[in-house]
Amino acid sequence: MLAQARSEAEQARRTARTTQPAAGAATSSSSGYPAYPTAAPNNEGWGAWASRQFNERTERLNDVSDSMNNLQQNSAGWADDVNKFVGKQKRGLVLGAVKGKFGF
Repeated sequence: MLAQARSEAEQARRTARTTQPAAGAATSSSSGYPAYPTAAPNNEGWGAWASRQFNERTERLNDVSDSMNNLQQNSAGWADDVNKFVGKQKRGLVLGAVKGKFGF
């Protein structure tokens, strides 16, 4: 369902780019978030524009959230591996000291 929504949004953006004149294009304050359009392209009203922007930003935030979750899982796995290694080294040190003390 998300993939279908993304493809529809991409198709709408492509259609808007090809039919919108370059001279009347809205300016943007940053590349990621376009500014409020001064003229509604292709009869897109304010509500439709706001809804589209909200949906696009929500998708971006979901992608970032997924990336952060993956990073958290990878970091937790790495920390577990380091803790296991340190525990093994401690056991080896203690066993080596005990064996040396008793002459094994």
